[in-house]
Amino acid sequence: MASNGKLNDRIVDDSEDAVDISNQFEKIMAKMSCLELIAFQFLLGKITKEDACESAKCDMKQILRAVRRCKNKLKNNNKP
Repeated sequence: MASNGKLNDRIVDDSEDAVDISNQFEKIMAKMSCLELIAFQFLLGKITKEDACESAKCDMKQILRAVRRCKNKLKNNNKP
């Protein structure tokens, strides 16, 4: 990541901070279920809703619930 690049409204000053953010993502993703990981890919725009549903063998309603869980896990990561 470029120095002083913006990431989710936080300024990343150096590569050490970028590594820390990357490690935090890894820890969060390790706690996600397979469905949540697929939903996360959909959330990021990496896969379509059809591909998400097919991969997870579920309907869009379940994908959207998993997206909400992903967002909650990301938001609540630093809470005890």
